[in-house]
Amino acid sequence: MDKCIIKGYVNFTLKRVVKQKSIYIIFLYMMIFPYLAIKTNVFSREDNFWNGVFYLLGSRYIYGIFFLTTFLLLIYNVCNDGNITPFVHTRLDNKINWLISKYILIFITSIIYLILIIFSVYIGVYLNLGYSPNWSSSAINGDDLYTLFAKNLTPFSSIIIYYIRFHLSLIVLGMLEMALAIGFTSVNYGLSLAISIIIALVSTVVLNLRNIPVINLLDIGNIYIFSFNSNYNLIEFIVANNFHLLIMIVAIHILLKYNLKEIVLK
Repeated sequence: MDKCIIKGYVNFTLKRVVKQKSIYIIFLYMMIFPYLAIKTNVFSREDNFWNGVFYLLGSRYIYGIFFLTTFLLLIYNVCNDGNITPFVHTRLDNKINWLISKYILIFITSIIYLILIIFSVYIGVYLNLGYSPNWSSSAINGDDLYTLFAKNLTPFSSIIIYYIRFHLSLIVLGMLEMALAIGFTSVNYGLSLAISIIIALVSTVVLNLRNIPVINLLDIGNIYIFSFNSNYNLIEFIVANNFHLLIMIVAIHILLKYNLKEIVLK
């Protein structure tokens, strides 16, 4: 592994991606969608800022169709070198440098994306519902389906639970897209993007995997927060409900490393 080569490639890729017009279209979409989603939804007079935030974060349709698929589009733009692929593969020298570079790019992209989502969600909700530091009366009374955990958690604790799961799910999906690309004789990002989007939509929108024994280990959704009650320790709850995602990350890495010797970089 050559750290200088990897660092140079990562910096070059990030600069290249920033210059792409499609990135600005995705960014604009990310900024506008939360505002419009809150604007078009009906909230009661008792609802406040947190009802809007957890509506966006808790709706499996918004989570799957907007949050996850948009991230997969970003990963496609970041990891797909396009016309400069032959030059990149020559400069990276070997496959290990190539794979580690992709890992770093996926991690950096997931962090940036998470920050942008936090910003766009908060701004979109604030412009429609204003801000309040506390739960609304509708959340406390259990009248809002998206904040049924309000009696057991503070808004801050709830946000932490959501974003830890969200970030781990992004990393899993990013690595899955890479694994699918490497699963072919030569790297095919277009096909891997399409399959990854289908997997994300089926697992979060079409099916509720959390309710299916054994298969729930594949769950990348964020609705596990609804199972929290006063008997749980917060840290233990977070670890227990996200440990399978760490296992998935390790498993995908093993698959990627094993398949790497078969792949043809061209």
